[in-house]
Parts: sequence; C-alpha cells; structure tokens
Amino acid sequence: MKIPPEYNFNSNIVSSLQKIEANRQIIAIFAKKHALEKSKFLQNAVFKRAFYTLCLEGEKISYIKYSLENLASVQNTKIWNALNIYKWIKDGFVYKKKLTLGDLLYLHKLVMQGSVRVKEAGVFRKVQELSIIDFTKEGVYAFTPPGEIEAHIDKLISFINSDLEIFIPIKASLALYIFMRISPFLEGNGLVGRLLFFLVFTRDNYLFENALVVEEYLYRVKEEYFHILNDEKDAGRFLEFMLNIISKASSQLRLILTEKAERVLPDELLPRRKKILDYILEKGTVSLSELKENNTEVSGRMLRYDLANLMENKFILKRGNTRAVVYSARE
Repeated sequence: MKIPPEYNFNSNIVSSLQKIEANRQIIAIFAKKHALEKSKFLQNAVFKRAFYTLCLEGEKISYIKYSLENLASVQNTKIWNALNIYKWIKDGFVYKKKLTLGDLLYLHKLVMQGSVRVKEAGVFRKVQELSIIDFTKEGVYAFTPPGEIEAHIDKLISFINSDLEIFIPIKASLALYIFMRISPFLEGNGLVGRLLFFLVFTRDNYLFENALVVEEYLYRVKEEYFHILNDEKDAGRFLEFMLNIISKASSQLRLILTEKAERVLPDELLPRRKKILDYILEKGTVSLSELKENNTEVSGRMLRYDLANLMENKFILKRGNTRAVVYSARE
C-alpha cells in the first residue's frame, strides 16, 4: 500500500475545500459573537462528537438518556470514556505537536478501557482476522498483513507529522483512510481511526472552534461511509466523500451561528423545546401523535406552539398536512 495514497485533485475536491475554508472563517467570526468558547452549545458539540462516534461502532445508546443535563448517567460509561479521550487529544496535541508511535498505542489503550479484550490494548495484531462492524454486508476486507503493520504505521505517523499535505481536511481524511486500510489492532480500529481524524484537525489548528461534529453526519450515512471506506482501490472516492461530509457539517454549523444574529442556539432553548428537538434528532422523522405521546406533560396546543417555534428558528422541517404531517430535523 502506498502511503500516502495517490488521488486525483479534481473539481469536486476543490469545490469542497473552498466551502470548508469559507465556513471555517465565518464560524470563527460568529463564535466570538456568541462567546462560543464558554457556551453550553460548545459543550453539547463535544458530547455529540463522543456520542455519534460510539454509535458508528454499533453501540445501542440513546441521545436523550445520556445528555449533558444528566452527567451522572454518563459517568462510568463508554460515552464518558470517549469524552475523556477527546479531551486528552484536545489538551495534549497543541499546534504542530508530533504524534509518536507511543501516542498511538496509548490511544488504543484508552479506547479499550472496559473491554473484555483489554490484554490486547496497545498491541498490534498478530493474525489477519479482525473484529469488524460490517454494515455493507459485503464481507470483503483486505487489511495489511501482520508482518507489515509496524512499517505502514510508521509511514502514516510520518505523513501526519509532515507538511506534505497542505490541506488539513485532506490530510485528516487520508489519515483515517490509511489507518483503516491498515487496521493494526484486533479491535477498536474504527474508533481509533476517527480519533486520529480529530487529532489531525487539532494538531494543525483547524478546529472550527471545536464545535464541528463530523461524526453525526457520518452516522446519518453510515452504510455509505463503510461501503466507500472498504474500497481499497480508490482513495480519491473516499476523500471526496469525506470532504463533502465536512462541508455539510461546517455549512450547518455556519448556518446555526449566522442565519439570525438574535436566534437562540440549540442548547439555549427552553427545556421542553430542547426535549422535542432531541427526540426528533434521535428518531429522524416523527408524527405529531408520536410527539404527543412523548410529551404528555404539555397540552396539544402548547406542543404545536413549540413546534412552530422550532420551525421558525429553522431547527426542524414540517412535511405533509393534517393527520399525515411529520417533523424532521433540518439538514
């Protein structure tokens, strides 16, 4: 495997990079306006990053059950562990700090905390077979043979530490692709790969004020994500896919921060409206009757008023009429 892989720098990649950089600059301006660094909105973004990366691992967890409003329920769970790992990366990998092999092995040890296979934490696999999540049901995987893992990982680390790739979103996406093609561990490769993706953004100071949650968008299209990730012959295809995801996630973040200067941020909503929004985010699409069943403490009239407020602030969309009406989160 060639590290870094070759790809065609085409018009799709250029377009995505332009959108991402424009979004990043606008987000930086409005982050100061909203005092984002100390806001509950930012805290929730960090939480969502941990939550959705675990969902991509196949964890069956509820966004409503585990929330920042109920931190006691989060402690001693995989979410709590993921939050601490993201904090370790954010605090430890300051601008241009070099990644070492020891860092990577320690990262895997953190990921494997609480696993039944904890003895394999921080140890490269010695066999070809892996524990994998197969959403595509294709079952075709061609990972690096055990004897070549260390050499390939050394090349990956050198790539991450170098300035060979000047576009950080490309470097982060290729780092994820390369790591998953190697899959050096028996378990936990997917989570470590996405943590490396975040680490590249962190060490190269390209963080979107730490409010960007790419993992949520990956989860929405997880089948396509795993399908394209499995294509060992075309790194460019995966790169275009990831840049498009980063572009969508950053565009949505920019929209939230800029569309209305006076608009409330999601985590500044009234608690009952926040509950409605979280339920819609978790379910995807819900009917009015489902919302009534989940919000028995408020009247039907008040529920419709809250839904109208969420639509006015462009958090949700309404489709259909009368009894056929459904609500979904705005992309």
